[in-house]
Amino acid sequence: MKGVLEVTSGKNSSASNLITLIERDQVLSAGIIAMANSPYFGFSKKVTAVSNAVALLGFQEIRNLALSISVVRFFDQKGSDFQDKLWKHSYAVGVATRMVAGHFKLKIEGKLFVAGLLHDIGKIFLCEYLPAKFKEMLSILEKNDSKITYHALEKAFFGTSHGDVALRLLETWKFPQDITEAVSWHHEPSKAQSDQVLAACVHLADLICTYKSLSPLGDRHFLCLQKEILPVFQKLKESFSSEDVRALMGQLDLEIDRQSIFVSAYKR
Repeated sequence: MKGVLEVTSGKNSSASNLITLIERDQVLSAGIIAMANSPYFGFSKKVTAVSNAVALLGFQEIRNLALSISVVRFFDQKGSDFQDKLWKHSYAVGVATRMVAGHFKLKIEGKLFVAGLLHDIGKIFLCEYLPAKFKEMLSILEKNDSKITYHALEKAFFGTSHGDVALRLLETWKFPQDITEAVSWHHEPSKAQSDQVLAACVHLADLICTYKSLSPLGDRHFLCLQKEILPVFQKLKESFSSEDVRALMGQLDLEIDRQSIFVSAYKR
């Protein structure tokens, strides 16, 4: 991960530097090529080399994908049962964010999946690096059932939120501001400054996956759709309503299956 950070955050970084770095890492190289060949981007010509992927997708796109793969590899994806479910939720939200963007006829970019995938990275960090305290918090959460929300308990236990933790992590890792804000403000997307549409897509995707029971906590500990972000959705689609949400929920399983190649690149 250190090498990716050094190359992607340097002022003099170039596509050739990034290609060289990726090609030295067989797992990362295979992942990038698999992503470029997935239905996510829909290229008709098969991509066989990292240089081809960079030429087709561009430096910024490959940078985001390489960084996100490195972040996933930084964490243990075979931890506790809760952590396993959290990763499953994260992958689902990555797919759902892309699906939501497609519903609003937005340009399909890799950053959609990346922002969705990493939306709970702060929670994953707390779960993995403070396991005893996190387990104690979950135990209290279960005992109190719906009397206290996860978010309130998290703040009480750690003195911070998983959104704030994510902000510090992604800023340290030099992620672009639009992705960083979409992740850190995924429960309050109206607070995002650089790209409220991206943040809104992640927010709605998170809701959809939770409603579909693709969440380790269940919907009883979840915050509702932020009212302040509704004008953003209505600007994208004037008739936006709960019917759109229901339609997207019905589409999610198919979309997860369609994007399985893209997702598998992260699990190598």
